[in-house]
Amino acid sequence: MAINRRNLREPGGIRWKILQSWIENGHEVAWMEYRGINVRDEPFFGEQLHCECYFDYQRKRMKCGDGKWRVGTVRSSDKDEYRCPAIKKVRESLIKKAAEANKERWQNLGWKNAILDIFKRVSSGENLWQHHEKIIYVQEVAKLLQIPDTDVWRYCDELFAEEKLDLNGAILMDYVSRFRFPKEVQQLFGYMIEEPLGWPNGEAGDGFLEIIEEAIHKRTDYKHGKRAFGEENYPNVATHILEMFALRWLRFVLARVKENPELLKGKYPEVDLDATLKSLEKLLEEFRKLKQATDP
Repeated sequence: MAINRRNLREPGGIRWKILQSWIENGHEVAWMEYRGINVRDEPFFGEQLHCECYFDYQRKRMKCGDGKWRVGTVRSSDKDEYRCPAIKKVRESLIKKAAEANKERWQNLGWKNAILDIFKRVSSGENLWQHHEKIIYVQEVAKLLQIPDTDVWRYCDELFAEEKLDLNGAILMDYVSRFRFPKEVQQLFGYMIEEPLGWPNGEAGDGFLEIIEEAIHKRTDYKHGKRAFGEENYPNVATHILEMFALRWLRFVLARVKENPELLKGKYPEVDLDATLKSLEKLLEEFRKLKQATDP
């Protein structure tokens, strides 16, 4: 099988050109250039990695929402590039090569500066085999640096505290100085918005927070989280306050369950006592280990 060359010119006018091609288990994957004209008659172009799944479609004349008939595309339901093992394997191989080529540079920079280097290079249009042009995710940075995702998340948190980098979900973003809630408050608001919609639903939670934080920034004198919550509670809520409210909220949960035992019943109870006790016992064990390690 191979990329359908007849479909390198899409009905919408985008033209594709193969720059480099690989065959993985009989499936063609290619680094490609695309060019087109947008609705404002402005030219656009770029480069992306695709496989033959992307070009496996049939042209069909169809009626659009404005009542006009146009030629569109109908893709095969079993051809999903995002689930294709061939393009995944080729991308992983290319990422590994990019990681090896930059390994010494990134190690010399240190992990935090290496993350900033990757972000700046991708933002300027350089290709490091990430999934989207000029956008890179925490997980993709971890693969390039060949370190665990958890380490990249931690370094990104530190870079945020230093006001050098921001995250939109897992996407690296430029830091913009404005009002923000502490991270734990953001997580609480985000989950309360997303959970009724079927958590996770990051766009809903992030969108809500962006509206509220922007309104506070524009309409009050609080232009930074430190101004509202103090340096001790920004960008993270102070540890003693987290402890205080964790214990307080657990007491609230206990009081509600005692008042309304129905919360414990049903196929999906509001409170799963077995799971709660298991979590609390594990936490208690960790706190005891910590106390033993820190006792004089």
